[in-house]
Amino acid sequence: IVAMPNTDPPVDNRAIAEMVRERGEASLVNVFTVGAITQGLGGERLSDMGELVDAGVVAFSDDGRPVSNSLLMRRAMEYSLAFDLPLIIHAEDLDLTEGGVMNESFTSTKLGLRGIPAAAEEIMIARDILLARLTGATVHFTHVSTAGGVALIRGAKGEKLNVTADVTPHHLCLDESRLAGFDANQKMNPPLRTAADRDALVEGLIDGTIDAIASDHAPHAAHEKTAEIESAPFGTIGLQTTIPAVFSSLSDRISMIDLIAKMTSGPADILHLKAGTLELGAAADVTIIDPKAKVEITTDYFLSKSMNSAFIGETLAGCARHLLVAGRLVLSDGKVAR
Repeated sequence: IVAMPNTDPPVDNRAIAEMVRERGEASLVNVFTVGAITQGLGGERLSDMGELVDAGVVAFSDDGRPVSNSLLMRRAMEYSLAFDLPLIIHAEDLDLTEGGVMNESFTSTKLGLRGIPAAAEEIMIARDILLARLTGATVHFTHVSTAGGVALIRGAKGEKLNVTADVTPHHLCLDESRLAGFDANQKMNPPLRTAADRDALVEGLIDGTIDAIASDHAPHAAHEKTAEIESAPFGTIGLQTTIPAVFSSLSDRISMIDLIAKMTSGPADILHLKAGTLELGAAADVTIIDPKAKVEITTDYFLSKSMNSAFIGETLAGCARHLLVAGRLVLSDGKVAR
């Protein structure tokens, strides 16, 4: 698990980073910490990146928030070079997305919901590709959602820039039509896009433009998601649905080996971690999956305190049965072994 810094308080200083690391070390699984790019995730002043590195962070991000100031982002990239760590970027032009609920399209107009245009993501991806070219920094675009974004990243990789990207299960499997029922569990940022965007994301996975699949797990309390869709928070949980969602939707287009690589060695390579592999001498971190197991996604399915899943009501295929971490069995027949 890679713990992002959008907590209260944010992971923008040594003390908080060390606390998260210590809690992770006491858990059943491996937890890695990402430090904030800016103080308080405010986008105005850089965090003390060197201090965060000393505390063990594996990357920097203002997760869920963009660094809108181009000069500040340039400086963040330049500082990151000293530590050889990636910047994980949420690409969003806030002026274009303000008040938006879902993808801007004919569907949003029909539903009477304010739209979030694809350009809001693509403008910032283009800017940060240009800054990566200028600085030589390593940049990772998280939860890419548009066909245009995939094309920009493909071009950057063609230039051999240090650019990588991930996509979420919900953006790979679902599209904007899910908002027709005004279900706040389908409200996320970036929003579910068109079917054509979804297909472009899959093609990006296939041709290697997209390096990883990440859950983008965003838990919320039940009362928050039962509010009217305009006022409900963005986000869907994803830890327990990533495998069944991806296997159900993509196994006929992408080989099992490649799908697993996008969830294991792919993320590990992005973060320079010695993980995600079964090579001789590697840590015995092993997930045993039943790819044909039928999984009914109901509120009873989740171990999380939050149940705001975009997949509730679905029957999917694929389930993690057993899990070993450093050779220790921590999940046995789907039940947590403590």
